[in-house]
Amino acid sequence: MGKPMAYSVYTPPNWSASETLPLVVMLHGGGGDHLDFDRYDVDLYLDELYRDSNLPRAVIALPDGEVGFWENWADGSRSYRDWVVDEMMVEVEKAFPTIGCPDNCHVMGVSMGGHGALRLGYLEADTFASVTAISAPILNHEQTEETFGGFMGLLIPTKRIWGAIDDSDRKHNPYVSWTEDAALRQKSLFLSWGTQDHKTIIRNNEAFSAHLAQSDLPFHAGTYEGGHKWIYWKKVIAQALAYHMGDQG
Repeated sequence: MGKPMAYSVYTPPNWSASETLPLVVMLHGGGGDHLDFDRYDVDLYLDELYRDSNLPRAVIALPDGEVGFWENWADGSRSYRDWVVDEMMVEVEKAFPTIGCPDNCHVMGVSMGGHGALRLGYLEADTFASVTAISAPILNHEQTEETFGGFMGLLIPTKRIWGAIDDSDRKHNPYVSWTEDAALRQKSLFLSWGTQDHKTIIRNNEAFSAHLAQSDLPFHAGTYEGGHKWIYWKKVIAQALAYHMGDQG
């Protein structure tokens, strides 16, 4: 990235360096940063669950991704994906001994981070065993143009991030990548969105889930009661931990 980048790490209660655990990379949404667990008391919520339940234990790393959509930008000016996988994860794995990738590495994200989790799951398929996308904008080419055109295009530099995208560019189309790529067909995938979420996010998640079901892919998809906020997301994070690392039944 050409500059210092920050991250934080959550460990479950009574963790010590002698306990090797799976590694979860947690990607924040637009306007968030690596301190969101502290800011929204997600750490306290997970602490309580760990004390009172059999929630699977994991080291959770939270990188700062600014408002970069967790992409290596097309214009070469930002490399958020490389920063997460090649730098942050390497540091965390050394400082907090984890079991090892890919079987015990998982990526999760909320909102913009959900988009990033899906992209890392596809573009870094050899790194992560599972993907969790919560309240994610799941967009093909047409939906990207619709979502980030007009006024939003002035706030988010879409051309710098993704360059010129068309329908033939399969790596930018989750509908293609997640159904035609053999490495993804068995990857554990968890999708969730709120009953009071943004209308476009509800519509896009329902459409993507229907597409996956029609393609006969194994995945979890469901709604949670609430909107586009951490107070609801933290509960889904716990559910996803149990789904990916615990009893999926």
